[in-house]
Amino acid sequence: MKFNQAIEKANQDGRLGLIIYVVPNYPNPSQFESILSQLESCGFVSIIETTIPTSEGFSEHANDIIRNAHIEACRHTAAAPGRRPNKPTLCVLYRGTVEKSSFEQVLINNKGAWEGLILEWSEKNEAPYVETANRHGLELVQCVGPWMSEQRIREILSLAIPKPLVYLMSAPLTGAKLFGNDELKKCIETTKSICPSAKIAAGFGIRNAEDIKTLSVIEGLDAVIIGTAFLETMGRGPQDVAEFLRSLEAAIIR
Repeated sequence: MKFNQAIEKANQDGRLGLIIYVVPNYPNPSQFESILSQLESCGFVSIIETTIPTSEGFSEHANDIIRNAHIEACRHTAAAPGRRPNKPTLCVLYRGTVEKSSFEQVLINNKGAWEGLILEWSEKNEAPYVETANRHGLELVQCVGPWMSEQRIREILSLAIPKPLVYLMSAPLTGAKLFGNDELKKCIETTKSICPSAKIAAGFGIRNAEDIKTLSVIEGLDAVIIGTAFLETMGRGPQDVAEFLRSLEAAIIR
């Protein structure tokens, strides 16, 4: 099941899609396996956002919580690489990973691990990455933000696959304060006027059920992504993860 279809199913069931970001083997392999199993069995989690742990090559988008989770995971990953989840899986790819080999080699080494990926850094020209991803049958998810002009959004979406998942940056940086609903709504309207088939997932700055409720009233928003807040919860262990997931269930109902 591709990303667009996974979000469409949630929307048809009267819910926002929910995308959860994890770092494989964080905080340790056994706890990660328990947490991953929870996400797999959680019916309202639509997509699992994963990564390849790295200790370098982070952009300004990665806050200390994300960086520290990666560094901790790197202590375990060589001995016990994380397994492929049984849900649609989106890889957040960091520049440090690509620089160790090449973008295409990363895709070859991880064949079958994901349905698609997203570049964590801001790349001036993503076209070569898109072409390579397409050859490997992967979706390279495109990102838009409220500060972008219609022309820039149009340029970005020209690289998207038919019926894409589009990542709406709902805050200036990971873990930062959310943009206002009016700003986000305008960006969504522009995006869907250019690509009506897109499913739009808001990510950055979404920490809890209250944030989701705030965003859920925005017409055209299809899904939400929780990253930093989930990593914080992962660090406290599987029991806290279970409680955190339960706290989100009612918030994503529309």
